[in-house]
Amino acid sequence: MLPKSLDPDALRTVAIGALVVLLLVAFLVMRFIQKMVLRVILIGALVGFGVYVYYQRDTLRDCVPKCACTFFGYTVQVEGCPPQS
Repeated sequence: MLPKSLDPDALRTVAIGALVVLLLVAFLVMRFIQKMVLRVILIGALVGFGVYVYYQRDTLRDCVPKCACTFFGYTVQVEGCPPQS
């Protein structure tokens, strides 16, 4: 269970920040990695992780009607809803 300070809205903001960081790292990989094979592998991994973060961020929208959901395997409880076990 995540701390109560991390509600779904805060986690969506964190996920957007993570996507921006992934874009910056992808830019740095494209700029400074010279070997094409390593560049393709790293960019592929970053894109895959970015898609996974975006998917997880998108599932946070379902938290409000259900009062709880999971985010990267952790249970997120919506504030004002009764705790679920």
